[in-house]
Amino acid sequence: MSSKRRAAVASALLVSSLVLGSAGTAAAELLTINIPAPVAEAEGIGLEVGDVLAVGHTQADAAPDAGTAVANAVEIGGKAPLAVLGSTQNGPGHTDNALLDTKQTPLGRVEAAPSSATVTETAKGTTSESNAALAKGNLFDPDFASISVLESTSVAQHEGLLSKAFSTSDALVLNLGGPDGTTLRLLHSESSSAGTGLTYIIAINDTPIVSVTELTDQICSLPLPEAIKVSCVDVTGGLGAITSEVLSATVGGANGLTANVVKSSGSGGNGAVQMSFTPAATQVDAAVATRPDASRNLPATGLRILFLSSIALALLCLGTVLVGMRRATTR
Repeated sequence: MSSKRRAAVASALLVSSLVLGSAGTAAAELLTINIPAPVAEAEGIGLEVGDVLAVGHTQADAAPDAGTAVANAVEIGGKAPLAVLGSTQNGPGHTDNALLDTKQTPLGRVEAAPSSATVTETAKGTTSESNAALAKGNLFDPDFASISVLESTSVAQHEGLLSKAFSTSDALVLNLGGPDGTTLRLLHSESSSAGTGLTYIIAINDTPIVSVTELTDQICSLPLPEAIKVSCVDVTGGLGAITSEVLSATVGGANGLTANVVKSSGSGGNGAVQMSFTPAATQVDAAVATRPDASRNLPATGLRILFLSSIALALLCLGTVLVGMRRATTR
């Protein structure tokens, strides 16, 4: 083979390797983006009078990397007036308080304004839970007889692409015989971000004994002055966000004072996985930009190996061309 022909072959290899290398850098890579679920939020209210007073008020929030739980047995102006009247937990841990707690004794236990807040973070996700009541107690032990007054519980969970929330509130709960015994509930409300809400007036083991229709017909349909607006056993919202309420009364028109009795709400939802074809260089820049603490070294992917290999081949071909041209010149 003549020197000119060898040079031509080498030049062709050089051009091919450069084209291959360019294709490696411009090739599109499949980019997967996980969009986390929205923050889960749950709230329960035993009794609330505008922004002035609240009893048995609980809130729980769960985000991808943080959780907050707030439980106030008594609130004035949106805050517990005394530290012992509320519990707050930001981040993993547990906090509980009570104005009075006799602890468990042979005769039973009495708790005045108890509250507790817990946040748990695991590899699976974040869970926030809060509980508060005006009063709790039991006779001899919780499985014999127990009672709670104006109690609410809020639970929020965030697990990557799924967030969910649940809350429940009761005006009065009386139990005889423990979990397998008989439970009487007066004014009950519960809400789940799954899209379910439930309210009832009186129930035994969650079976209503006073129908909603009877209450609304006899109480909430009473002729009242225009300045007073009453709403009974109301469930609003749907999948992702729902609110359930036993009783709401507004005095003084739209901007007047509103009182809520036994109210609960929960919101959450699903995240998403998006896939798109993105140039390799753009993907690397995006990955580094979204991880400020990450190394700037490029991850070794198949396309980058191809790119580096093509550069080496191009340099080898370039050397071959130069040698061939030199020999042709000397001859």
